This record gives sequence, C-alpha cells and structure tokens, in this order.
Amino acid sequence: MRDLQQLHAHLLKTGQAQSTYPASKLIQFCALSPSGSMAYAQRLLPAIESPDTFTFNTMIRGYTKTGAPKQALLFFVYMIEIAHPPNTHTFPFVLKACAHVEELKLGQSLHAHVVKLGFLADMHIQTALVSLYSVCSDLEAAQRVFDRITHRTVASWNSMISGYVKGNLPKRAFEACDEMLQVAAEPDEVTVASLLCACADTGALGLGRWLHDYIAKKGIKLDAIVGTALIDMYAKCGSIERAEEVFGIMHEKNVLTWTAMMWGLAMCDRGESSLGFFYQMLETTDIKPDAVTFVTVLSACSHTGLVDEGRRLFACMTRDFGIEPRVEHFGCMVDLFSRAGLVDEALKLMESMPLEPDAALLGSILSACSRSPGHVELAESVASPLLALEPDNEATYVLLSNIYASENRWDDVVRVRKRMKARGMTKTPGSSLIEVGGQVYEFIAGDKRHPLSNDIHKMVEEIERKVKEMGYVMDISEVFLDLDGDMKKEVLLHHSEKLAVAFGLISMNSSEPIRISKNLRICGDCHSMLKMVSMVYSRELIVRDRSRFHRFREGSCSCGDFW
Repeated sequence: MRDLQQLHAHLLKTGQAQSTYPASKLIQFCALSPSGSMAYAQRLLPAIESPDTFTFNTMIRGYTKTGAPKQALLFFVYMIEIAHPPNTHTFPFVLKACAHVEELKLGQSLHAHVVKLGFLADMHIQTALVSLYSVCSDLEAAQRVFDRITHRTVASWNSMISGYVKGNLPKRAFEACDEMLQVAAEPDEVTVASLLCACADTGALGLGRWLHDYIAKKGIKLDAIVGTALIDMYAKCGSIERAEEVFGIMHEKNVLTWTAMMWGLAMCDRGESSLGFFYQMLETTDIKPDAVTFVTVLSACSHTGLVDEGRRLFACMTRDFGIEPRVEHFGCMVDLFSRAGLVDEALKLMESMPLEPDAALLGSILSACSRSPGHVELAESVASPLLALEPDNEATYVLLSNIYASENRWDDVVRVRKRMKARGMTKTPGSSLIEVGGQVYEFIAGDKRHPLSNDIHKMVEEIERKVKEMGYVMDISEVFLDLDGDMKKEVLLHHSEKLAVAFGLISMNSSEPIRISKNLRICGDCHSMLKMVSMVYSRELIVRDRSRFHRFREGSCSCGDFW
C-alpha cells in the first residue's frame, strides 16, 4: 500500500494524476495488486478527466475479484447511465459478478445486451454466460449457449459440468467429462472437484477412485479444494478410512478441509472421533472454527447422543469464538434434544431463542414427534407454521400423516392426503442407488424395471427365508397405510434398499462391501433385516440414508440402533 501511495504522490507531483492513461494504470494497480485497495481506487476515479473503457473495466474486474460483486454491478450500471460504451472485456466480469449473486433476470438482460452489441461470438463471454446460467440452475439456457461455442476451453466445460452437478444430474456430468476427454481437453482441478461432488452425491465410489488415480497420474496438486473434495467423496461413499488417508497426506488444509473430515466422521457414526478432530484443529493449528464447523460438531453430538457435550459446545461458540448462534445452530440443539427423547427441552429452547424458527428447526420437532408416541397435539402445533413457511413441502404432510397413522387416526390421515392431492403433491418414493461395475443403478419400492428383476425378487425371497430362520420378525409398525397385515408385509419386503441389496448380492464379488445411497430415512424393519443379512451372508453393507451412514457388519450396525 505504501508503494501505491508513493506512486500516486509522484503522479500528483508531475501533474499526471488527471491524465487518463497513467491514472488508469494506477487504478489497475489498486484494483488488481495484492497490496492494492478498491477503496483507494474508488477515491482516485473522480480525479480522472476522461476515464476510458479500460478504467471502467478495471474497476468492475477489481470489485468482482475482491468479493464485491454487487459493487461491480452498480459500477456497470453507472457506466451505462453516463453513456460510456462497454466492450467485449467488460461483460465476462459483469456476468461473473451476476453469477456470484445468482441474479438470473439481470443475467438474462445482460445476455440480451451482449446480443444487441454483437458480442455473442466472444469465447470469454460465452463461457461466462454458461457459468451464469449453470449457477442459477437454468441448465437449458446454459446448454444452448454451450452448444454454440465453437472452440470450447476447459473453463467452458467446467462451467457446464458444475451446472450438471448442481442440478443433480451426475450422470450427465460424467457424460460431459467423457465428451471432454474425446476432444482432447484435459480435466483440471476444477473439473475433478466438480466430478468428485457428483460421485459423493451418488455414492459412486468406483468412479471416485478413478478420479483419485487420475489426480495422481496427471500430477494435479492436492490443494485445499481438490483434497477437500476427495475427503468429502470418500466420506459420503462410506469409505471413511480413505478419507482419513487423504487428510493425512495433505499439506495444505483450511477450515473447510477440517470441517469435511469432522462431518464425514460424524455421519459414519464416529461422533467422538469427529470431536477429537475439532479439538486437534484448535490445539495444533492456527485455524479457527467458523459457523459451519460448529454446525458439524453439534450434529456429531446429535447423531452420537452426546447431550452434555453439545450443550458445552453451544455455549463456547459465542463465549470463546465470538460466533453468534444462527438458526442452524439452534436447529442442531433442537435435533440433539429431540433424538435423545428430550422433546420438551427441544421445544423450550425453540421458544426461547431470539430468532424466528426456520423450516429445518420446526421439521426437527415434527420428526421427534413421529419418533415419540403421544405428541400429536405438539405435532399439529408445529406443522401449522411449518406449512406456512413451506406450503409445498410434501415431507411435512407425510410426517403429519404418519403421526396420525401411528395413532390409528385414519380419518385424519385421509384429510392430510386430500390436502396433498389438492396441492398436486405426491409422496416422494423411496429410492436407493447402488454402483456395480462402474455403473450406478436406481431402485424404487417394488421395482421391476431392471433386466434381472426376476432374479432380484427371488433373492429378496431367499433373504427373507434365511433371516427368518435366524429369528427375524417383520416389523410392520412403520407402514403408515390402512392395509391388512399381509399387504403391509408385502410392501415392506420390497423396499428399495432391500432390492438394491439383493442386486448387490447376485452381481458383486463376495469380498466387496455393498454400498447403497438412499434418499429417505431407512425404516426400522429394513434396518433390522440388513443387520441379519450382514451376518447370514457374511457381507459388509454400507447404507447412506438422508442423514447418516449405517455400516452393517456381523449382525450389528455402527449407529448402535440410534438414528
């Protein structure tokens, strides 16, 4: 900064401070140098007699690169208002600023402006548009722009791939990577980080391992971004040991890296190890926990039932680190109390907090009511504001319906389901993903779409017969449908995770763990059956449901039946 001030003083002394070229170069130094200052650049601008497009572009670029996208957009608007013409160098950074704040409508206006000025053929503008639309989840528009690009760079491929990942289209992301390789465009660290996220979302451990090998083969640096993505992938695929290996060899770690490791351990039922990493970070590094870190460790307490430790961490968050609790932190505490059966304490905390409860927090209370019989009135009182916040969230209706069903209040069940139907909603079907031979397969309850469907259903029947011999008794208490006992058993027998396990047993090497990702919470009956399956077939089963991992080995589960 001192060098900058000396240079400014020299321009003033020589009378060049108002001249466009030297003053613009000074602003460029302010805006883009690590020792510069955008505030200083802003003060320099009014002194320039005739700022040119280069000067405006430098300011927009500076604001965008220094994390002030709204300022960049305001500066662009000012540039247009004074009738100063933008050029092809203006729009990539304006569009990038627009993407940072996810302003789709403004982005569409900028796109129209680009077309009007005849700049649409510019490769950098095209890539910025693809990135904008991908970030804003308008994948159709992103694809249209992408298809127009004649010479695609790695950056344009990355923008499209990250859009697929964000849009929950992992299969399309992998297909795009294949297309990218076919045209001899080499994936970089941004590409592999996006694809690792896709692997994490789908539980595609095989593809994740291939990417890890690719990183090593191509000498891609295992920096904080790539390393953290690898840790997250291995953790979400249930291979927490590999996640720990990656963490151990990383030289460059940040708070996100440590937090990813803590989260992975917590979700794999190693809550105490997760807390151990938290305290290790505090004792051995200068890295300070942030708000997300505390959400992670409080969640670890919740999934492990560490009520007293959760209370202590919640208190020290503000006292020792100056982090004011957000709704998410209160939500973790409510979830902690709820899972421990302390529903009244959870409700008391929610009522006393200085913030308005959000949908996640209210949902925790409602979930607690579904796990604890006799809380129908509380469930109804929570469901009302929850539906006001998220009137189209079918999960709330389903939970409320299940609570009524558990009390045999079938008239109320019908009433809730009529409300769902009136809003055009249906219950999200349970689905399970399993990777076999590098390909991810999806099963839904009662699924008969797979070419091996007959063999799969025969295996389900074999499983049922063998586990019954070991003492398994089907638990129909969580089938919240007004059906007779036999029909309830038929529904339970063909839950998606049971079909996926059966497919794994007939398709995979007997030494391989069977890994499954499920979109809903695993039901009590499937949990009981899979414990027996792991013993009868001597197989390790790893199931990731919507909130945690279940590792079934030798007739027991890592969650200790606490989920």
